[in-house]
Amino acid sequence: GGGKEVEFGAGDVLFIPPNEPHEFVNIGDEKLVFLCMIPAGVNLKEIKTLPER
Repeated sequence: GGGKEVEFGAGDVLFIPPNEPHEFVNIGDEKLVFLCMIPAGVNLKEIKTLPER
């Protein structure tokens, strides 16, 4: 959090705490594919999304 930038690559695992604003930006030439896991019971209506840039 707090504006921190982290570079990650294939095979890396990231943990983002609940309610922590975040975004992913692909700075590479290859397509970015990721899997997002949200625990059961989370109210998905509370998840805010921004338009794609």
